[in-house]
Amino acid sequence: MGALQLPPQQLGATLGFTRRTLERKLKREVGVTPGQLVAYARLNRARHGLLATTLPLTEIALQCGYYDQAHFTHAFQSLAYETPAAYRKRKLSQIYKA
Repeated sequence: MGALQLPPQQLGATLGFTRRTLERKLKREVGVTPGQLVAYARLNRARHGLLATTLPLTEIALQCGYYDQAHFTHAFQSLAYETPAAYRKRKLSQIYKA
């Protein structure tokens, strides 16, 4: 299990911090909360999956830790400002035009 998949309490304990200390340090040093960091890591993994595979969106969603495709689509769109399907279509069209 990757460090970003651990709950904040467990990650903090692994690093020798309480959950709250971890949250404060992350926010101060990086500018994001543990939850935001996890969301960005999932988004990055999903982007890679959308471009590097032909897997259906549902499968990519499950591999990235989302409950279902609807949860994945909502989370992806809130961070990337487009749906996963639109992102895949746009990026692949850019790759094949080049």
